[in-house]
Amino acid sequence: LLVAVMALFPNWIGVFLRSEEAGPVVAGQETVRVEIEGMHCEACTTAVTKELAKVEGVVGVHVDYEEARAAVAFKPPMRPEPTELIRAVERAGYRAHIKVPGHPEDDGTTTR
Repeated sequence: LLVAVMALFPNWIGVFLRSEEAGPVVAGQETVRVEIEGMHCEACTTAVTKELAKVEGVVGVHVDYEEARAAVAFKPPMRPEPTELIRAVERAGYRAHIKVPGHPEDDGTTTR
């Protein structure tokens, strides 16, 4: 029965697969914007959120599949490495691009 419900209402799968490892992005936290290719539903959002939340230093994640991006929050000095964020998105099955102003690896272009 659950499979039938998920097939009929795929956007609701995120309700059942929520991760509690990182909270929402809130005011006062620094964020990194991650552009994500290939997401098309709430299940995609949930998968990406779960992987990004596992990255060391991440304290909040907000993923929006309609905008094809994520806001990843951290508290300095625990800035997550851009390559780790990209790998997390790739583990979820998608491609990511990041621009991190002020990061030593940032040359003003998009990473990967």
